[in-house]
Amino acid sequence: MFRSSFAIGAAISAALLLSSISVCAQFRTVTVQNANGNPVPTTIQNTPTVSVSGTVPVTVGNTPTVNVNGTVPVTVSNTPSVNATITGTPSVSISGTPAVNATIVNTPSVSISGTPSVAVTNFPATSGTVTVGNTVGQPVPVAGTGNIAAAPVIVRDSDQPARQPFQESVQCNMGPGAGGNICTFPTKAPVGKELVIEFVTMQCLPPDNTQVCIELDIATVAGSVGVQHHFGPVQILGSAYANQAVRIYADPNTSIFFVVSRSSGTGTTVAVATLSGYLVKLP
Repeated sequence: MFRSSFAIGAAISAALLLSSISVCAQFRTVTVQNANGNPVPTTIQNTPTVSVSGTVPVTVGNTPTVNVNGTVPVTVSNTPSVNATITGTPSVSISGTPAVNATIVNTPSVSISGTPSVAVTNFPATSGTVTVGNTVGQPVPVAGTGNIAAAPVIVRDSDQPARQPFQESVQCNMGPGAGGNICTFPTKAPVGKELVIEFVTMQCLPPDNTQVCIELDIATVAGSVGVQHHFGPVQILGSAYANQAVRIYADPNTSIFFVVSRSSGTGTTVAVATLSGYLVKLP
């Protein structure tokens, strides 16, 4: 009986000891200290779902080697900055006519060495009249081949005197008691045209040898300024004469005046003036 009780007590003690060991084993912490070169192997069960919100910065250490098989479509947004060094002369082929959007700042300097050849295809259609306004000192050079006499180049000088000739005369009388007179030529310089006087002839006939004509003048307005041109009369046998080549201008729509005077107011004196020149059409 006593042995039986001892055996039962021993069994109970062993059961309590195992139970205590089992409880302690459940709450014990195990620390594994593997080196970096010998990591603990792990296996991920299933594939977890990872959601990334916003933009996550990623740092790539070193430069990984990436092998791309085939052609991968790449979309570039905006204009990236590329720092590249090109050695040698690369061969570039352009197919078709590319569209280039470029802004040129300032005026670039372009140097042309030698005489480049320029080819023009498809001449544009021209119409209208081209007016060449060269001066007499700079005539238009004319060159050609073939029968030039049969097909001459027509050259016309718009300021050529023979195209619009002008001449006019006026008689200016001085009655008894009058020492002088101012007479107007019958025709004004036409509207839109400038009068150029090239030659003047004047004659003054006193009634007797007791007096002489002392003034023979032509007065005009040129450039909106009135000017009186004096000619020294030459006395021949009691009469006065003045003949001279000149270049006197008169504005459009202005009058030309003959101014004459004598040394005495006795009797009647007759004076005549004649002008010769041409008209120029103003632009």
